[in-house]
Amino acid sequence: MASTAAAPFPGGAREWHTALLTLRDESLASPSPPALLALLRRVLLSPASPSLAASATALSPHEVGSDVAFLAETAAAVSHCAGADDVLRGFCHLIHDITCKTNMEIDSSCLLAMLKFLDVLKLRLLEGACVKAPSVRTTALDTVSECLQILRYPISQKFSGPPVLFQE
Repeated sequence: MASTAAAPFPGGAREWHTALLTLRDESLASPSPPALLALLRRVLLSPASPSLAASATALSPHEVGSDVAFLAETAAAVSHCAGADDVLRGFCHLIHDITCKTNMEIDSSCLLAMLKFLDVLKLRLLEGACVKAPSVRTTALDTVSECLQILRYPISQKFSGPPVLFQE
């Protein structure tokens, strides 16, 4: 028989809290960057993971901003690992989805963490993409588009409310 007890987290926030708490708990042991990269893949970017961006809609704007800052810092910490490109792109996509689906509160520390992550992303994925295969260039352009939309969020939030994203 299924349990009908009240969930400790509101709405769909359970998936978000479970993933973030797992990541925070396991990263407290200061794992090596390759071990942290594997943890990020397993906890947040596995195909079996539910839509974390959708789960974030059940959280307070302050909590989402704080968690996104943590995610951005964690992703930037593994950027020098071999094979980190897919994780960096995955985090860019996750942060993009979160900024599109939630009313995230961005304070100065969150903005700084996001900017540092986007800089690392640019250095790691975008530089030199023009000399690579067309599929790599297309992926790089898609990532640039998401980065620009992420950057639009704090600007539009400050001056006009939630952003109106580009139409496809």
